[in-house]
Amino acid sequence: MRIYQTAFQKELADLPTKLEVDTLAYRRGLISSQKDCAAYRRSVAGHEGEQTVLHYLKKYGKNHWIVIPNLWMNYFGNFECDLALFTKHKCYPLEVKNYFGDFVFKDGISTLNEQQLSVNPIFQARKSYSNIKEILMKGNFSVPVEGALIFVGIDNYVDIQNEIEDLKIIIRSHLLRYIKQIIKEENAYNGKSINWNHIIPHFGEYERASNFGPHAYSKKLVRKAKKGIFCAKCQNGHVQVKKFEIHCHCGHKENREKAVVRTIIEYCKLTLTSVFSSVEIYDFLGGQASKTYLVNILNKYFQPINNNRYTKYKVKNSVF
Repeated sequence: MRIYQTAFQKELADLPTKLEVDTLAYRRGLISSQKDCAAYRRSVAGHEGEQTVLHYLKKYGKNHWIVIPNLWMNYFGNFECDLALFTKHKCYPLEVKNYFGDFVFKDGISTLNEQQLSVNPIFQARKSYSNIKEILMKGNFSVPVEGALIFVGIDNYVDIQNEIEDLKIIIRSHLLRYIKQIIKEENAYNGKSINWNHIIPHFGEYERASNFGPHAYSKKLVRKAKKGIFCAKCQNGHVQVKKFEIHCHCGHKENREKAVVRTIIEYCKLTLTSVFSSVEIYDFLGGQASKTYLVNILNKYFQPINNNRYTKYKVKNSVF
């Protein structure tokens, strides 16, 4: 199985995702309210769910299969297809949910642990399926499309009380069987293989940026963040700074220069800026680098914009 990036996705590939920025903010204490923490954990769970399905497809699917993750398009409104799977004879728009607890769909209403969901996953999956089907038809591509909603949570009970004819509903324990069924259908197909390299670029006409782009944290707010270098492995902030290395309690060691540069990049991602002063970075490092050492690092790895006491620095290549 091959992960495919559209031309539009490649243009955005250097930008940090919302999850990436929020993860940095969460680790440094900038996400702290109960509501914001819950939203962050939902984002993490969603990402982990998609990665689980990708793992299954990589492990059990066929090498020639193509998958486009997080395909955002606009067709009478923005929508996202979590994973778009393309085999030699069919397109599978896959909606993935990583829930914990009891999910019930009854009378058109979706509830999780007896609380009505503000976003109905059945409707999400239907929208993705029907829109992609219509987009392909509009391009005069005669391609079969099969939509599926995959509940990938290990401790997720799923109770579908209404008949759903236009979608496959797959639970985690049936995911391998579902992939094997796709393979079985593909093996039984005797027609000409679909040339997806010709068809997929057609999506570019409809592609849009995600509705949930990264949020920049102000430099004023970042001054209140947890300071210092965080371990690249366990993401803990309790590290010991030695002359040439950073030592963490988890046992991980990292070159000091590399760790400082990585921390500077984290600052840039949090603030969504590529221009900064040495004062800002010195404060963000929390005294774990002297001003002289820091200036040497900045001059070595970053581009000075001017050369005076108010020198600003810029990432040489886009930090994002």
